[in-house]
Amino acid sequence: MIANGVAAALSRDAVKLARYGEDTYFQESWDHLGDLCTEPVDFAHRHGLVLLKPDAVVSRQLLTAMDWLADNGFRIVAARPVLMHPTRVRSLWYFQWNAATAYRRRLADLFMASVASMLLVLRAEGEPELPTSVLVTDGKGPTAPAEREPGQLRYLLGQYSYLLNQVHTTDEPADVVRELAVYLDSADRAVLVTEAAEGGDRRDAARELAARLYAQAPARDLTVEPAARRLRVWAAQLARDPGLAAEARADLADALALDRYDGLRAVLEAAWRHGLDGPLWDVVVVAATVFPMKKRAHRNLIGTVTAADWTPAPTPYDRVIIH
Repeated sequence: MIANGVAAALSRDAVKLARYGEDTYFQESWDHLGDLCTEPVDFAHRHGLVLLKPDAVVSRQLLTAMDWLADNGFRIVAARPVLMHPTRVRSLWYFQWNAATAYRRRLADLFMASVASMLLVLRAEGEPELPTSVLVTDGKGPTAPAEREPGQLRYLLGQYSYLLNQVHTTDEPADVVRELAVYLDSADRAVLVTEAAEGGDRRDAARELAARLYAQAPARDLTVEPAARRLRVWAAQLARDPGLAAEARADLADALALDRYDGLRAVLEAAWRHGLDGPLWDVVVVAATVFPMKKRAHRNLIGTVTAADWTPAPTPYDRVIIH
């Protein structure tokens, strides 16, 4: 349980607070922040987390994102590489993943661990009334490309697909607390929190990290039409390969005979059915376009909190009480 005054400074969502109060990641990080900071609520309020995902790495948008953050009044106070393996992916989006389709889970497993993501810790310049996490998420833009607007970070980074949205941010201070434990173990978290609390500008270190990540993964075009052409060429070559089982060749040939998206769906389903690994980013780009990413009959366990939910600013919070 969190004292009411503290709860108001961590989240505007009562359901989230109830679920996080029983969540191992939140509990671990909250206890740890209490050891590391004299005012853990203040740390969670002043800082936000941004995860620039592998699609931002391969599309070479890390520096673009950092420039946007600087131009919009956010200072990078820490930066780390984070490998998003399947367990970490499920932990991060545990309260949303129940609504993800099997296709979305499969694709996330394919690309999220392909290269390390970049984790940035931000602090809003000046003394804004709203939490840094709320401010940066408000400027990030929505997941659906059609709903993004000029000036938003996701609009700037590229209008690829619902899945390939390049950036994840913490919605509000409670998420900052929880996600610190998802991304980092206790030792790494202690170093990062101490570094971030110093408040120094670490943009140069973040740029050096970006260069290292770029060196680990070739640049890729994430637009769907070129990826679709390459995927069809790959499938056509396999369909003529005498070393491949006759059934697999026939399934691929049948899929290639279909038009446009029906054909691409059939190619991917045939490849997966026969255990064939296509070119990773072409598979991800095409599949994210032709398959549903969200189950219509399911709703996220926790909703989305926006800046409007935080206006007016929260009332002063009390000393932390955890039971």
